[in-house]
Amino acid sequence: MKNIKIISFFIIVVSLLMISVVIASQYSGDGTYTVKVNDIIVANNGWKFEVLGIFSTPSGETVNFRVYDESGKAYPESPNIDTVRKEEGEKKVGNTTYLKLKITVLSLSGESTPVSPVTSKYENAEIKIESIEEALPGAIEQEPIEIEEVKKELIYKDATSLILTAGDEIILGNGYRLVFERIGAFQSPLFKFYDKDNKLVDEVIVGNNVGRLFGSYVLVKNIDISNNKIDILIENASEIIFGTGWNLFSIPLEDGDGYGTVLESTCNNATIWSWNSEINDYEKIGKLEEGVRLPANKGLWVKIQTTRGTSNIDCKILVSGIKSVSTKGVKLKKGWNLIGSPITTFGYREYFEGGSNFTFLKFDDVKGTCQIEKGPWQYLATTVVEVGEVQEYTTDTNRFSKPFNENVRIFRGYFIKVANDCELTDR
Repeated sequence: MKNIKIISFFIIVVSLLMISVVIASQYSGDGTYTVKVNDIIVANNGWKFEVLGIFSTPSGETVNFRVYDESGKAYPESPNIDTVRKEEGEKKVGNTTYLKLKITVLSLSGESTPVSPVTSKYENAEIKIESIEEALPGAIEQEPIEIEEVKKELIYKDATSLILTAGDEIILGNGYRLVFERIGAFQSPLFKFYDKDNKLVDEVIVGNNVGRLFGSYVLVKNIDISNNKIDILIENASEIIFGTGWNLFSIPLEDGDGYGTVLESTCNNATIWSWNSEINDYEKIGKLEEGVRLPANKGLWVKIQTTRGTSNIDCKILVSGIKSVSTKGVKLKKGWNLIGSPITTFGYREYFEGGSNFTFLKFDDVKGTCQIEKGPWQYLATTVVEVGEVQEYTTDTNRFSKPFNENVRIFRGYFIKVANDCELTDR
């Protein structure tokens, strides 16, 4: 009986494999194809596009895929899965040196099957594949990473402790205004914060023992629900998170002289690299340790070799700042430039009868006189986009990727290639 079960199981497995071989199709050449899961498209340049999943999700019509170069190496590296959404338009993928394929999702079709209350699996997707040869600015050499585990924590040694009652407001270091409205949903404080021109930036709920940048770094330490009071730590600084590997980041606050100072760090003295657009190459500017000065308006590289092994946040730094970083007046040289994010990446919330709308900062808002030929490109090591009451995630890690919907995000650095010498602006 046992042997019969084993033979039956073997027959089922073989049958499934045969079915998948029969069902899967392979197409050759650039063009538009209607594909199913497991189908492969071999582009004119020899790169292969393999379909892994076809879904309709809250974020849009999505195709999961992986690509292979001419030698058969898969990208991205483990877990070898990427996504392209119809709503984000064309997506370019390749290796760390060149982009090799341009992918566009045109439509989903065929039988659909719910896989969750908000997601359905579809039978077919119409995909457009084009061969390209677009040079990236070039990442720093990908040396092997020797991981070191540490248990250091930020202690906010220079922070000021305050007790706020509902309705209290404080002026932050960079002139932003923070109002503690009340203890709201999830028994957490609700804040409103305004920019230096008294324009509402957003309403934010922050949980206990959670910190957030409001123009100064604010950490909620205790919530007194019965008295509608909270105990907070406030520091004229910004907290920046890193993942293991290469991180491309920037600072949104500075000390008033174009630099911010690292006050605390749980990272292990990673080398900081900057891009010199005069010589089109990288240059070392110091170590990521307490006391080091970080330039504003620039994207900076660090290779993190510190890990906790418990989350996607492997280490953090606290960088001083009392002046908001702006891209207004930043001059770029013809060719590749590595820029930082301005404080206005917070965006703005606008209220109207029956609701509100949030407007993110986009590259069109800051490009000024610049004609962007290529980019913007970001390079992330941690999947955590933002730390707050709710965390947002991205799958585009450890490689160059396009910012979602052309939004500029706080703490990031971006490579852009411009046609001529030019000057950025800000919103």
